[in-house]
Amino acid sequence: MASLHNSFVSFTDWEFNYNKFGSTLSRQLIYLDEIIVYQHDIKFNRHFLLSLMGYHLPPENSLAYRFTFAQLLDTTAEEVAHCLVREFYPDAEEHGTEFKEVKTSILGYLEQENIVKIIKHELEKNGIDM
Repeated sequence: MASLHNSFVSFTDWEFNYNKFGSTLSRQLIYLDEIIVYQHDIKFNRHFLLSLMGYHLPPENSLAYRFTFAQLLDTTAEEVAHCLVREFYPDAEEHGTEFKEVKTSILGYLEQENIVKIIKHELEKNGIDM
């Protein structure tokens, strides 16, 4: 009998961290010896949230240039790629070839979304660094 396989990816929280843009916690759960559920929890750095809300740090603060919309897209692609690689390529290197290919593909997808194009246009129009 083949096992059932399900996945859940959740954006769970905003974390406060000066060293990372985001993080992922992945778990493999097995029910009744044949139902496999992968659970992935993604957290983003709280500075992205503050930036999206319009709070801007003084230019002399080195964090002011790190938490841009472009970096948020890159971080989203990276964390989702970690989830997919852990699930579909469990023996792959953490930032190996599979990871780079998946991340590039996700980032390309995100950049083609209309909402992303609209946000980028609005940021450019208002002179806000992306």
